[in-house]
Amino acid sequence: MWQSNKAMGVSSATACLYQYMLDNFEPKPLKALELGSGSGVLSLMLARHYLAWQITGVEIQENLHHLAVHNANHLRVPVSFICADLNYFVAEQKFNLIVANPPWQKLGSGLLSPLYERAVSRSEVLCTLAQVIDCCKRNLWDGGSAILLYPISRKEEVLQEAASACLEIQAIQPADNSSLIFHLSSRTYI
Repeated sequence: MWQSNKAMGVSSATACLYQYMLDNFEPKPLKALELGSGSGVLSLMLARHYLAWQITGVEIQENLHHLAVHNANHLRVPVSFICADLNYFVAEQKFNLIVANPPWQKLGSGLLSPLYERAVSRSEVLCTLAQVIDCCKRNLWDGGSAILLYPISRKEEVLQEAASACLEIQAIQPADNSSLIFHLSSRTYI
């Protein structure tokens, strides 16, 4: 697996999301989307385990998108990667599942990395929590799930944004000592 030394690399968050998927999702066919796929690590890990899944990764940073495509080709894993801005991304067909370890640090809080790739991956430089939730709502089938990892300190904000987008909380689970995994589902009310 190739990664950029200027961007966020594989972390415990990747392992936590992957384990959550293994514990909560069956290997039956479904369409999955990873938001902010970076170099493709999580999408490729999921595709190697869930052979019946059709997985797409969306990444705004062109160089990371190219790394993801290279990694998928090199490993011969059938994952599609799209270079796009999740703020405007609308899939031709919606997804059953969306997973993301989005930029978790609010802009203006904490230190902003001097490395642009890392700053975009870690901080809300190009998208906010509300925009991530909005992208999930726009691209999920009714009854679909979104699995997001955010710091514990942003729990109330995630709950507020999910409620505003009519996404139901299915589960909240600790990922580690400082992060939570939020399992949301899309429901259309009549």
